[in-house]
Amino acid sequence: MIGHVFVGADPAGLFGLADSADQYASRIDAANAAVLSVENQRGQGVVAVGPRLSRVEGWLSEQARELRWRAAAIDEAQRVGTPHFFGPSRELMRKADFAAHAVFDLDTWEAVYLSQRAAPHPAQLLKMSPREIAETFADLAPATAQGLAARYPRLIGGLDGVPPELRYLANAMLLEAEIARLETGLLLLADPQSPRDLRALGIGASGRGPVSAGLVGALSAALSERAAEYRRWLAEDRQILLFNPAGDGRVVEVFGDLSAATQVGVVVPGMANSIENFGGPDGGFRANAVELMGATSGLGNVATVAWLGYDSPDTVGAVTRSAASSGAPALIRFLEGLSPNQTITVVAHSYGSVVAGTAARTGIAADNLVFVGSPGTTLDHADDAVLRPGGRVWSGLADGDPIAWGVAPQELPIWLLLSNPLLTASGLWHLFDGPSDLWHGPNPASEEFGATRIDTEGSSGHSSYFEANSLENLAAIVEGNYAAVELAP
Repeated sequence: MIGHVFVGADPAGLFGLADSADQYASRIDAANAAVLSVENQRGQGVVAVGPRLSRVEGWLSEQARELRWRAAAIDEAQRVGTPHFFGPSRELMRKADFAAHAVFDLDTWEAVYLSQRAAPHPAQLLKMSPREIAETFADLAPATAQGLAARYPRLIGGLDGVPPELRYLANAMLLEAEIARLETGLLLLADPQSPRDLRALGIGASGRGPVSAGLVGALSAALSERAAEYRRWLAEDRQILLFNPAGDGRVVEVFGDLSAATQVGVVVPGMANSIENFGGPDGGFRANAVELMGATSGLGNVATVAWLGYDSPDTVGAVTRSAASSGAPALIRFLEGLSPNQTITVVAHSYGSVVAGTAARTGIAADNLVFVGSPGTTLDHADDAVLRPGGRVWSGLADGDPIAWGVAPQELPIWLLLSNPLLTASGLWHLFDGPSDLWHGPNPASEEFGATRIDTEGSSGHSSYFEANSLENLAAIVEGNYAAVELAP
C-alpha cells in the first residue's frame, strides 16, 4: 500500500470473481435439484450425490461473499484515501465509512468486517416480498444495513420494505450522483472542443449528430435548472423514499416520521405528473401531501406520502388503462412494504384512482381507499375493492368537476354516432360491442357505486380537493377520526 491507495488491487476484478462464483453456485444448485429429482424417482439405487453438490454450492457462495466484502473494503479505502480537489464528497461523508475502520483500525476490523459479511446478497433481496425484506432488515445490525445502503444505493433506495431512514440515505446518494451527471453534461456542452453529441452527453436523443448553438443554450438552461432543483432537495434534507430520474421520472417523498407513524396517508396523483413538476412553482402534486399533513389535528401520529411511483400518463394516455395496469403492481408493493401495524389510507386523485382501483382489484394493504375527482376506478362496485379486513371505500366529487361528465361509451345516445360521420369513421361505433379500456368504469361518487361519499363543499373544479371541506374530511379519514367526516348530502 502506498499512501492510502492499494497498489495492484482491483476491486472491480474481485467483484467480477464474486459474481462468477455466484453464477457457478446457481448452476450447481440447479443441477442439485435435478439430481435430487432423479434420486427421488429411483430410490436407494442411485448414489446420493445431492449432499455433496450442496456442500460445493455452499462453499462457492461463501467464497463469493468473502470476495465481495473484501473488494468493498479495498474499493472504499481507495476512495477514502484518494485526495479530492474539492475535498471529500457528500456521498463519502454520508457513508458508514466501514472501509476506513476495516483497513486502518485493526482493533475494530473483525467486528465490522463480520458485520458487513452478514448482509444479504442483493440477488436475494430482489427475490423477496416487501414483508420479507422488512423482516430481513429488522434482524440486521445497523452497521450492516448502512453498509448495504452505501454499497447499493440504487437497489436500497427503491426497495419496498427497507427501513425509511436507509432509503433516505440511499436516495440522497442517488441525488448527488444525478447532480454530478448533470454537471458533467454542462461541462461538455460548454466545451467548444467536445463533440456535443446528445448520446455522448448522456441526456438522450433520437439520433446522433452535432447539437446546434440554440439547442446547446436550451439544454444548458434545462440541466442547470434540474441540478439546482436537486441541490435544493438535498439542502432541505428532503425525505426521499424513491428517486429515479429516468424518463418522466419516479419520486416518492415522505412528510412526518414514517417509521413512528401510526396513521399514514398515501396520495396517488393523476395524469401529467412527472419528476419535473413534482415540486413546481405552484407547489406541484407534492403540495397535496403537504396540505393533507397540515390539515391533520396533531392528535394522532400521522405521516403522509406523495407517491409518484408510476409513469403518470399524458392527456391522451389517460384515456386508456395502460399506465394504471403497469403502475398498480408498484402501488401494491409499496403498501405491502409499510408496517402492518399502521392504519393506511390511500387518497387517489383523478387518474390516480384508476391506478389505485386496479391495484385494489388484486388486493392492497390499506384500511381506507378514497377516490376524489375520479374518471372511474375499473371497479364495478365498492365491494369489489380488496382491502384489509374492515376496510372502507370513500369518494368525493366537487361541484363543477368536468370529470363527472364522462359516461360509458355504451351509454352514449345512438343518434350521436349516427349523426356524426367523424365519430363513426373513427371507430367509436365499435365501443358498443362491450366494455372497453377507453372507459374506466362507473363514477365512484354515484350512489350506485356504494362508496361512502364525503362532503366537498368549498371545492370546485377538478384540482381543488386538497382544500376547504374536502381537505378536512380527507385529513379526518387519514387520522381515523371517522366521526368527524362530513358526508355528502
